[in-house]
Amino acid sequence: MMPKERYIEFDVTYKCSAQCKHCILVSSPKKGGLMTIENASIYLIEMKKLGLTGLDLIITGGEAMLFFERVLGIIQKAAELEMTPIRSLQSNGSWCINDRITSQRLTALHNAGLQGIYFSVDPFHHEFVPIENVRRGIRIAEEIFGVEYVAVNSRAYLEAEKIPPVIEYLENIDRLPAIMTGRAAWALPDYLPTIPTEQILEMNCRGGNQDIDPSSVWQINVDAYGYISSWICSGILFGNAHETPLSEILTRPLTKQPQIVQDLVAHGPASLLGMAGKHGLYPKDRYVTKCHLCWDIRCAIYAHYPELFAPAELYHE
Repeated sequence: MMPKERYIEFDVTYKCSAQCKHCILVSSPKKGGLMTIENASIYLIEMKKLGLTGLDLIITGGEAMLFFERVLGIIQKAAELEMTPIRSLQSNGSWCINDRITSQRLTALHNAGLQGIYFSVDPFHHEFVPIENVRRGIRIAEEIFGVEYVAVNSRAYLEAEKIPPVIEYLENIDRLPAIMTGRAAWALPDYLPTIPTEQILEMNCRGGNQDIDPSSVWQINVDAYGYISSWICSGILFGNAHETPLSEILTRPLTKQPQIVQDLVAHGPASLLGMAGKHGLYPKDRYVTKCHLCWDIRCAIYAHYPELFAPAELYHE
């Protein structure tokens, strides 16, 4: 059974114009991968089999707009397959360098069948992306798509006279800014409170925003290499859509999912301790969250279990 609310996210690339400290996909200008239009077409057909539409699809990266023609081609293919409008494109706005380019690209995407766009604005992105670019992108997008179809993660930062530098933001942080996987797990722990590992080892990974159960998790990611994972647990594989149809991966019961997924649902990061011990890794005494512990273990052992934890570039800079 499919959950009533489900989004599929096409992670078109891991390459990004930024290298944000909170990025759960460890994206950067040095990373790679690029989803082909042919593979995107296959995934779109599989989505139709699941009863999903383009309104259940988000296109993102990395920074997908580094490859504008590829994004446009995927949306045009979706239109051919009667899978438009597509719900949203996520972007950091770095490409919005002048009104002409911004307007031309957004108009083309809208005409092809993109319904809306989401811009990221916060101290992490501002370290790499001029706020003027993002403001330009939002202004022009609102003219083309309509205000109701343009979203931003923080209007407060968008409208602020000055966005604090990352170090100032972190030194005054009062809430968890990100999922503690990816680069966040490497860059942010010194600024955040921790809890004892023994407490974390009592937690499972079922339900709510901590869910990895494919039958209930609300967002599924398909990356540039065909790897399928949950949004919160990128790098823990349900399968590969190049080998097994996406519709099959997402409708098989938990008991037919990879054993590591079953174990994490039932027992959380504690289920990784056996594999970690085989390779000489023993957890630290404290972590920020259970995701932080899970990531720490996976980074140490992923190369030994490529069928479980992939792609490799997700686990290193």
